[in-house]
Amino acid sequence: MTEHLDQNTHHRQSSPVSLSGTVPNVAKAARLFVNEPGYDDVGRVLRRMGKEFAFKSATKIEQSKPANTVLFLNCGGPSVYSARRLRRFVEDGGTVYASDQQATFVARAFPEVFRVSKPMDFGSFSAMVVDRGLKEALGGTLRLHFDVGDWRFLIPKRSQRVKVYVSIQGSELGLMARRSSAEGIPIVLGYDVPGGGSVFFTAFHGAAQQSRKIKELIRFLILRPIMSGDLRTTRLMIPNVARTDGVELFGVLSSSAPLRDYVIQEAGTWRVSLSWQGTAKLRLELHNRNGVLRAAPESTNSPLAVNGHVSAGGYVRVCAIDISTDQIPYCVLMNKTFG
Repeated sequence: MTEHLDQNTHHRQSSPVSLSGTVPNVAKAARLFVNEPGYDDVGRVLRRMGKEFAFKSATKIEQSKPANTVLFLNCGGPSVYSARRLRRFVEDGGTVYASDQQATFVARAFPEVFRVSKPMDFGSFSAMVVDRGLKEALGGTLRLHFDVGDWRFLIPKRSQRVKVYVSIQGSELGLMARRSSAEGIPIVLGYDVPGGGSVFFTAFHGAAQQSRKIKELIRFLILRPIMSGDLRTTRLMIPNVARTDGVELFGVLSSSAPLRDYVIQEAGTWRVSLSWQGTAKLRLELHNRNGVLRAAPESTNSPLAVNGHVSAGGYVRVCAIDISTDQIPYCVLMNKTFG
């Protein structure tokens, strides 16, 4: 099965987006905290993404409850928590994004989930995109540059349910793969703590990457943790008959880009959920391949959901009707139902 991100979205069919500021309800935005830069600088990426991604110093994180809070840990930057306190933060619903040399810190916090690789040499390596939704947006392979030696990756323990997004074959690194040869060495991964928050880790530095595809990957790496709490809530609302792994798709809507289309290339009955952050009225449309509209709920309250049978070539459209901020981050979760 392939879920395809349509690069030729139907902008010609869109209506003007209202910027009246009259939308009454707000899907609460995640609170972002970033530690001091080291070998990487996530704060610089967030500043470039716009004022909707404003953050505070990680030293002030104690002022925020863990739920709907994201802590970004730069490689080589100082830790604001002990490993025990970091674990408690995630167990209480917080989300952590860490990179490279923070691997040791994360593994100390979750020793039953991860162990740490030996230090690796710098260089450029061919990577495989494993996640289905990310693969449709970026393609199946990427070239990642590791600009600093002694970088590390996290090795999931086999008993744990860790999601791998991007991997490198062990032969590329001169290693025997610690996972199956099909999955290779995990370079970008995520782990949802049962009943709590999430941990995301990347072994490379965002600042060292130059290609457009890698910049899209970095954008995903920012949006995925930010939308983590919304996605957990949305999953709890999915009926058991649709609770497969599904496909996660992330993006940002704005007045200049008010809609995105996602093409479904396999016929079936689909459950599609949309969650977002910020002040907006959004519509979630489900279309057959001939453009016939099957469902189109809209609301100022996140999340939205539609169910329906769609033929191959049908598509999902996410559309901003009324937005009061420049950018609205969102997540689409697509599940093919069974039973």
